[in-house]
Amino acid sequence: MTTHDDAGAPPIDPAVLLLGSAPEAPPDSAWAGHYEDEGEDEPAARSWQAQDLRSVLDGTYKPPQPSVGERDDGVGVFYPGRINSVASESEAGKTWFALIVCLQEINKGNHVVYLDFEDDAGGVVGRLLVLGAVPADILDRFHYIRPESKPGPADLADLAQLMELRPTLAVVDGVTEAMSLYGLELKDNTDVAAFGRQLLRPLSNAGAAVVTLDHVVKAGENRGRYSLGGVHKLNGLNGVMYMLENLRPFGVGVTGKSRVRIAKDRPAQLRKHGFANKTGMHWYGDLVVASHDASFAEAHLYPPVQTDDSPETAAEAGEQERRKRLAVELERKVLDVLRDAREPLSKNAVEGLVEGKASEVRRTLAALVARNLVIVVEGPRKALLHSLATSSHLVPPRPGTKSAPRPSSPSPFKEGDGDEDEVRSRDDRAAGTRSKPLGHPSWFLYSAPLDTPAPCGNCETHSRLYRLPFKGTRTGFCTGCLPARFQKAARLTRRPLCAACGKATSSLDQLTHPECASQ
Repeated sequence: MTTHDDAGAPPIDPAVLLLGSAPEAPPDSAWAGHYEDEGEDEPAARSWQAQDLRSVLDGTYKPPQPSVGERDDGVGVFYPGRINSVASESEAGKTWFALIVCLQEINKGNHVVYLDFEDDAGGVVGRLLVLGAVPADILDRFHYIRPESKPGPADLADLAQLMELRPTLAVVDGVTEAMSLYGLELKDNTDVAAFGRQLLRPLSNAGAAVVTLDHVVKAGENRGRYSLGGVHKLNGLNGVMYMLENLRPFGVGVTGKSRVRIAKDRPAQLRKHGFANKTGMHWYGDLVVASHDASFAEAHLYPPVQTDDSPETAAEAGEQERRKRLAVELERKVLDVLRDAREPLSKNAVEGLVEGKASEVRRTLAALVARNLVIVVEGPRKALLHSLATSSHLVPPRPGTKSAPRPSSPSPFKEGDGDEDEVRSRDDRAAGTRSKPLGHPSWFLYSAPLDTPAPCGNCETHSRLYRLPFKGTRTGFCTGCLPARFQKAARLTRRPLCAACGKATSSLDQLTHPECASQ
């Protein structure tokens, strides 16, 4: 079989495809120079000429489609004429994945080339037979190669003869071993690029969908979407790269399963057939191999199905539930520390007493303050101290009553209103004005609620505000700032004031005059 390039060049000898030159006279082909012998200076193909862009501009250009292999719903797997890859940990199903596509192409009547650098013919062909391949089809259309050394001119001539059959799929199983045969360094990006030029690109230029089977690094948290070695393994791909995540191990008599994710899709024709994932790699499908015995196995490449009880959704729901549980436990620890403390604590003190990450403790403490479960007061040197919010910070019920919410009637200490009987009965007034120590929860009963919406005069937050129980006060404060402002206002007057009548009292320890409490 001979081929012609687009410009109508003379027929190309098949050996030129991989050798880069014919035995007698090297033709001017696009394949020349890919496999130059060391020390020889063969003429390279002219690839620096400007290309004809009319097909792209006139709308006749069609993007490459994944036509090699099929998912169970008919969606393609690999791009022909492109370099594709499948990477995973050991025994995650890479070879099963590749052999399923090999069997599909063989059954279509297409040729397949399998370059195996890790296994042997018995292991690879044996799996094809287990999957149901016909022995005659394997002999006719499956071409297995087991390289043992770096290819020389004779080896490349043999490979060129196979490429004359125009295989639709070329599998390179074991990139690490292959690069070592070529004397190339796995982690060197320059060597990775050289390996692509010497073996992978010539195969893809012949029209085959090249599929490399590769390993990933051991540490999953540092893996991302890269395989083992230089990053150019991913960067140099012009097809699709799949990452396999093993869910159930494969073996004889068991059903193995691996999740197939798209790590890279250069032509961008496959992600639309999957589901996005928080890892950034789309869920393309599930590889399932059900082994009935040593001689028969059913293999499927199922499309993804997103349901509420699917493993994907269940895993995310489980992670959210775990985070909620940890957040509740951390809140309990913070509240326990504040409850057991004899005095308000600073933020640093809370972080030191609560076990956990400092950032998480700070975030939890801020959330508790926002929910009014913890109050912040100003301490010495303007330090912000934290303590548990008592029932007073939620505006407690009046003494002697069972109702929790504060009545909507005006406070007896609202400016311009001094009629206590409109708010409290005689029994309630006698119980409510009883002299109590400063800071007692019921002292908020002597504060007047602010009707006009406004920010707190101290922290500027918008919440339910109250005036200080002194005549002439107009500024409102939230329940977190009101205790400190009351103490500060009482000190500024240089004499304590009665919270009932507004006149001077003998001590800051009392909110009301004894005579006011008896009325």
